[in-house]
Amino acid sequence: MRPTPARLGLTIAGVATTQFGRPDLPPEQLAARAALAAVADAGLRPAEVDAVIVGSAFSTAALGQRMLRHVPWGGRRLVNVENACASGSTALAEAVALVRAGLADAVVAVGADTPVRSGGGLIQLDRDDPVAGIGVTLPSLYALVCDRYRARYDVATDAFAEVVVRSRAAAAANPDAFRRTAVTREDVVGSRPIAEPLTLFQCAPNADGAAAVVVVADRLRARLPHPPVELAAMGLHAGFAKDRFSGDSIIHRFSQAVYAAAGVTPADIGVVELHDAFAPGALTNLEYLGLAEPGTAAGRLLAGGFRGGGEPALNPSGGLLSRGHPPGATGLAQVAELVRQLRGAAGERQLSDPGVALLHTMGGTVLELETNACTVGVLRLAI
Repeated sequence: MRPTPARLGLTIAGVATTQFGRPDLPPEQLAARAALAAVADAGLRPAEVDAVIVGSAFSTAALGQRMLRHVPWGGRRLVNVENACASGSTALAEAVALVRAGLADAVVAVGADTPVRSGGGLIQLDRDDPVAGIGVTLPSLYALVCDRYRARYDVATDAFAEVVVRSRAAAAANPDAFRRTAVTREDVVGSRPIAEPLTLFQCAPNADGAAAVVVVADRLRARLPHPPVELAAMGLHAGFAKDRFSGDSIIHRFSQAVYAAAGVTPADIGVVELHDAFAPGALTNLEYLGLAEPGTAAGRLLAGGFRGGGEPALNPSGGLLSRGHPPGATGLAQVAELVRQLRGAAGERQLSDPGVALLHTMGGTVLELETNACTVGVLRLAI
């Protein structure tokens, strides 16, 4: 099998996000707003866009074509992709492939979903799924992961609550985030039970929103109005079948390959936007990504770690837990935050020295797989 991660050296020229929450707009309007804003951020004219890739997990069919009511991109290559909660980062992977193949000079990857407008509730699993058929839901699955992690490493529940406290504090400085109100550990633990030991605040809220990223060929780099950000390496893999909860996660194996392709190590990472759909996932994913030794992320977090300054800053945007989680937009919103941090344009949440940035997005509703999709990418300022 040929490994997916590749050294890319492609330029991310523009990024944009809408406000996440309850904007009460259809997904095609949100997508159009984000896409046009990202093109403007790149210093390009809409007419210079060669192709558009649209990611959505739960919105209407042909979302990209519906978006054409609001953007001037008829007659261009326009592709819709779906990959569960990794739909946005999958759109980015497809945009990268077009530019890398020389088939386009400027491609917009845009993701949007409106689960709130559509009625909210749990992400529905296929009723024919053999695991879902016995009553397993995504929250209950993460609750099992949480229990296993607590038992293996003797982790206090305070650590999971602190993940949420930290994410809310970060989101307070993000004007596009959904949940910006500060909470205490007691607030988190005392919120409505969802799946023991998870409570409501430990689950990422449904949110409507969109995000977009513009990828360009090298010949356009000199025109950019911002310091160019390089997508040094990126890969996308499906998970393997599992018959047990294994610490040998695809995230660990895959991230090591991406680091090697980018010529970096976990020690080089200064900021990470990782997939924290549930609070325990923030800690386990830090460890799977090699940013903490197994069993140590909880203690480091409780001791004030993962704020930058020689170790990775965790989810400065607020993450899924507080920024909100419109599945099709999430991966691209993560990229937007990392690009802003690298440019020095993140406002109140700007890190002093973000250095090398790491993207990590997961998508999965087929529960007998480790994940439907795992996206890992390394970004840095272009030399």
